[in-house]
Amino acid sequence: MKMREIVDRIIYFRNIKNISARELSLSIGKSGNYISKLECLDFTLPTPVLLEIIDVLEVSAEEFFAEDYKHYNDKKALLSLLEEVVKNVPEQAISNLLNSLRK
Repeated sequence: MKMREIVDRIIYFRNIKNISARELSLSIGKSGNYISKLECLDFTLPTPVLLEIIDVLEVSAEEFFAEDYKHYNDKKALLSLLEEVVKNVPEQAISNLLNSLRK
């Protein structure tokens, strides 16, 4: 993943959580302008610091690095709902449906 993509994700989740760049910087023990400089791509980001940022933003690494991170929670909720629905459907009905979709 390119640095620009990582920074875009930090900005996205920071905005979702309504955390300023300064607040995020200070919460990871950095100077007040650390995140602003990072967002301008003034330097590279060490992995341990990225993990701290992800933790402060209360995002799982799985969500942060997901291909479709903006819709991660929606897709996860839909999958959970589908699992509940499928749990109550007879196995033969699921098999028949899958066979018909393969045709």
